[in-house]
Amino acid sequence: MWWGIFISICLLLCLGCLLRSQYERHHIVTTEYEIASPKLEKAWNGYKVCFLSDLHNNTYGKCGLKQLEEKIDRVKPDHILIGGDMMCCRIDDMPDFQEVEDLICRLADRYPVIYALGNHEKRMHDYLKEQFAAYEETLHSHGVRFLVNDSILMYPGKEYAGKTTPICLSGLDLDWCYYVHKGGIMRMVPGWMEEALGTSDPSCFNLLLAHSPLYMKEYGEWGADLSLAGHFHGGTIRLPFVGGVMSPQFQFFCGRDRGRYEEDGKEMIVSGGLGTHSINLRLNNPSELVVLRFVSQDK
Repeated sequence: MWWGIFISICLLLCLGCLLRSQYERHHIVTTEYEIASPKLEKAWNGYKVCFLSDLHNNTYGKCGLKQLEEKIDRVKPDHILIGGDMMCCRIDDMPDFQEVEDLICRLADRYPVIYALGNHEKRMHDYLKEQFAAYEETLHSHGVRFLVNDSILMYPGKEYAGKTTPICLSGLDLDWCYYVHKGGIMRMVPGWMEEALGTSDPSCFNLLLAHSPLYMKEYGEWGADLSLAGHFHGGTIRLPFVGGVMSPQFQFFCGRDRGRYEEDGKEMIVSGGLGTHSINLRLNNPSELVVLRFVSQDK
């Protein structure tokens, strides 16, 4: 009798977790962060950025991607930054990502969009070159700017170009060895960041799009004042006082998988991601749209 009650309770708990996971996969929360720095002058006050990462072809039930688009439109961002993995790419199976492509094009018709690669775009870029070229061309035609080991200067408006300290935005394309973690995490080769991106300008506020959060220390040592990452999907399942349980590569309790982190005066914000792949599960870890609001600090 007691065993029957125990099993029934366990089954109800499992059902409840699955229902909750389904809800979290199809509903987006907006997390807003205030970004302040002595490098940001008054012209940056109130500047808004939406950061999208790890959509993985996800749609949100019958409404498709309308929910995400409406949330972005409510923010009315000055820029949209994409941190990678907007689609899923497997060499032997290339899923349809037309809805994702259409969404980015619609957004780019209304807002400036800058796109850095995640490991899935990198896989398509390296192994499915024709498909990536077509994807890139379509997005380019709508004004999307890809940053692949490249940097640009951002100003709070055309009228401020050359008249206020810019944000130097860099998009890092990590080598494959930094994504493959069999036998432990690959240490970043000294000087690799400088080889990929060149040296940073300490007079600018350096904002880095780097898909993996594993190398926060190296990003900061290179000169990134703020790094934006994703990749870990918030740890898939989040436990109180513990945080995320596992990454998509089945690494357990990695830490720095969702939220804001600080080390040696440098910061990193890690998105919980907008979708899932392989492990189609989220618990205490809803899909997340990240919004940055810049606040000036007088020098």
